[in-house]
Amino acid sequence: MIPHSSSIIKHSESWQHRWSQALNSVSQLLQYVALTTEQVPLATSALAQFPLRVPKAFADKIEKGNPKDPLLLQVLPRAEEDRVISGYTRDPLLEQQKSPHKSFIYKYKGRILLMLSGSCAIHCRYCFRRYYPYQEQKMLSHDWCAASAFLKKNVEIQEVILSGGDPLAYKTAALAPLVDLLQENPQIKRLRIHTRFPVVIPQRVDEQLLSWLDSMSVQKILVIHANHANELDHDFKQAMLELAHAQVVLLNQSVLLQGVNNDVSSLCALSEALFDCKVLPYYLHLLDPVQGSHHFAVKLEVAQRLLGKLSVTLPGYMVPKLVKEETNIGSKVLYAPVF
Repeated sequence: MIPHSSSIIKHSESWQHRWSQALNSVSQLLQYVALTTEQVPLATSALAQFPLRVPKAFADKIEKGNPKDPLLLQVLPRAEEDRVISGYTRDPLLEQQKSPHKSFIYKYKGRILLMLSGSCAIHCRYCFRRYYPYQEQKMLSHDWCAASAFLKKNVEIQEVILSGGDPLAYKTAALAPLVDLLQENPQIKRLRIHTRFPVVIPQRVDEQLLSWLDSMSVQKILVIHANHANELDHDFKQAMLELAHAQVVLLNQSVLLQGVNNDVSSLCALSEALFDCKVLPYYLHLLDPVQGSHHFAVKLEVAQRLLGKLSVTLPGYMVPKLVKEETNIGSKVLYAPVF
């Protein structure tokens, strides 16, 4: 067992308590950040379909009284969301067509994605799964057997990906069947977890989670999701150091968002802050065209020029890959920088 001694696992309040105390109404959020509805035109129908959820620790990082704060813009349901724009759909990646079983997706060769939970620590307004039918698709206890049977029939699959929602919305004890799943299918070499929890509630990286990860013989990869350096604080850094000590590979994926991080200084600061926390800036995604997110879109040519400026500013290992998900293609599409 790997010893863990960081203070992040000794907080008096559990991650579950912090999550339960999240802000869940626009009025709460605006009051918390000292803004009014006159300063920020709000969505109505979009909010009813995709409710607000913001942990207080994330809200604490928002600049009070600033309606253009880059963290606020990620979570505030603005009026633009109510507009219906051609080309923006509820299932932009056609994921529901790539599901051999209701609780997992087999989209890319050699990898299977398990849809563990429909819950997230925070609701990001650009989320490409904001309309995903989680109540129908998320894994139940008997679905672990179905996943294991699918892996036995498809021995070319070497990597299991946990996604959602956020897989770390599950209590660690509820993730125990995954260890059996991996042991029953020895061809599995890697476990990859996609999560935003350590960014918005770092206390999720507690002693139980670290021990659970340590119990597996496969290589562990944690892909966090941060878009701006202001999201990363001391507690986040301590969580990443604990994970790195537990031999977990740490990667970050961001989404390029208009008004949030579509400038060189913001992207450079994010890469520097991530690397200081032992996290490799891996992907910079172009926006998936989900209905209600058009106001976040950055044009491809603009993104490529930003990547070019990043490439001459940062060392190569800090420059994320500019990518886009496309339907009916066997991998992400990678775009080169323009100088």
